Amino acid sequence: MNSPLRLLQVAWAASWVEDWLLPVAVGIYAFGIGGASAAGIAGVVRMLPSAVAAPVLGLLVDRWPRRRVLALAFVVQAGACAAMAAAFWLGASLSVLYVFLAIEGFVSVLIQPATSALVPWIARTPAELYAANTSLSVLRSAGIFIGPLLAAAVLATTDAGTAFALGGAFMLLSFVLTLRMRVNVPAAVAPSVKKSWVHELSAGFRALAADPSATWIAVLLSSVQGVLRGIFSVLSVVVAVELLGVPRSSAGYLQAAAGLGGVIAGVVLARRLETGSLAAAFTFGVVLRTAPFALIAVAPMLLPAMAFMALTGVGNTTMVTGGLSLLQRLVPNEVTGRALGAVGMATTLGVAAGSAVAPAALAVTSPRAVLIGIGVLWPLLALAGWWTTRGAEARVAASNAEIALLRAVPFLAPLPLVALETCARFLVRQRVPAGKTIVQQGENGDRFYLLVRGRASASIDGQQVNTIEQGGWFGEIALVHDVGRTATVRMLEDGEIAFLLRPHFLEALTVDAAASELAATVWEGERLGMPAEPSPDVSPGELLARLPLLARAPREEVAALAARAREVEIGAREEVYAQGAPADDMYVVIEGRVDIVTNSQVVAEIGRGGWFGELALLHDEPRRSTVRASVPSVLLRVDGPGFVRLAKNDALTI
Repeated sequence: MNSPLRLLQVAWAASWVEDWLLPVAVGIYAFGIGGASAAGIAGVVRMLPSAVAAPVLGLLVDRWPRRRVLALAFVVQAGACAAMAAAFWLGASLSVLYVFLAIEGFVSVLIQPATSALVPWIARTPAELYAANTSLSVLRSAGIFIGPLLAAAVLATTDAGTAFALGGAFMLLSFVLTLRMRVNVPAAVAPSVKKSWVHELSAGFRALAADPSATWIAVLLSSVQGVLRGIFSVLSVVVAVELLGVPRSSAGYLQAAAGLGGVIAGVVLARRLETGSLAAAFTFGVVLRTAPFALIAVAPMLLPAMAFMALTGVGNTTMVTGGLSLLQRLVPNEVTGRALGAVGMATTLGVAAGSAVAPAALAVTSPRAVLIGIGVLWPLLALAGWWTTRGAEARVAASNAEIALLRAVPFLAPLPLVALETCARFLVRQRVPAGKTIVQQGENGDRFYLLVRGRASASIDGQQVNTIEQGGWFGEIALVHDVGRTATVRMLEDGEIAFLLRPHFLEALTVDAAASELAATVWEGERLGMPAEPSPDVSPGELLARLPLLARAPREEVAALAARAREVEIGAREEVYAQGAPADDMYVVIEGRVDIVTNSQVVAEIGRGGWFGELALLHDEPRRSTVRASVPSVLLRVDGPGFVRLAKNDALTI
């Protein structure tokens, strides 16, 4: 697992400890001062401001670097918790605490969408995405377990101010860990056409509304996560005192039992959630998350109640993993932050509504009746929507085959899952008979092709130069350099191809700097029958002539370029150039090996015969990665302007 994901997981876990420690501590403290009404007000105060602002905050997730959004949320929450602790110790009124609680809650709605939108950029495959979501669900459950437990223990031994300060410490830890993360995600995606604020802010809601399956999943998920949480934040204290006959601080232990169940579920079911049915995980997770509340009403004793709460935690892990994994795959990346922000808005409004409704419901009916209502209503809703959820999973599964097809292309393999997911939506499959010409020498190139089934021949000026086998690809260089085809590709037997149009291919390739750098290492001459690694006695001129971008250039001009090139010796760990530096020359590895490093992560190794540095020259931009020798190496340093002139004028394209 990579370092950014590990840091994200720990920061996420710490934030969820605070997310449950603080409201439980405030609820118990407020209940002691003003009863159920004061506890209900605390829930409304924390969630209502963030719910109202959720569309704006969701836009930040799509327009700002998502790591920066997380850091901002964490540091504001840390400061608000510290202010609450200070206010308590100074003897301030409950209303003053509510002000800082509202500030803390205002930014808390950023954490879920920012994290959920960031994970697909770190994950590489659908299975890895589900594994990451499972681990985050487990860590969320750990927070649900530890947070209330700490709140109950601290309030039983010290005071509420200590609990508030402890919450601030957890958020400060999350902030520091987020600052250490290095994730290569585009900072902002500004629309090409200026649109109104209303249009921009409503994009997440419109993306969900455009897909009935996504709408259903979002509504059910946010209602369970929101309304149910709001109701039980108040009800837990009442259940502890009136139904179970235990001290009100035991409400924290009930909440902690749910968290423990979620942790156990995540550990036991992790592999199944990665490879099993997301629809089943979500639907039956909702059932298991809510049905045990009715059992508490039937058997109102502390130990059985804690066991039933543990079952709700099991359901929570499976529900969140299944629901969020489906939404991440269904919603387009450019509006993921706002769509998940819309879910967050619905969730926080639900918490506020549940916190407000609970005291009123308890005023007209018994705690048992409320528990039974929870345990019957949501399971029926979940089962009623089974076929809708199942249809969403079928659509997601259909794109997995397309993603696997794209992932098999070496220079696309490093792309984040979210980029390949976008490509998969636009990948077109087509059956082709034997003898069919797919591309014709001399025509404009507008598609990137994958040979799904069958074999094809590549010929230049009527002479076959290569046979493309099943799983091969062609057409990428013409798209990257915007030149005509200089080869003809014709099917040798009945088969199937898949293609991407130029805009979709280039959008995917340029979304990740590391992937763009890696593209240079896979455009190998072996596709035209030339070996990938040269023999030791190959001259610089022959070495340059092997490069696909110079394969059609006049030999005398390549020889002249080679004559101007010079060999340079690089020591182990010595940099050839740094990320962000101006581009001047390109390089070929004569001896040794170099590492391509992007944002402190080694993303590729280039050995003898490989080359690097030409993309920044061709695109006239700074270096996208740092390159350093992993062992003592000898490089051929080639004049940049001379290389660009030959590559742009005489690039080999298919």
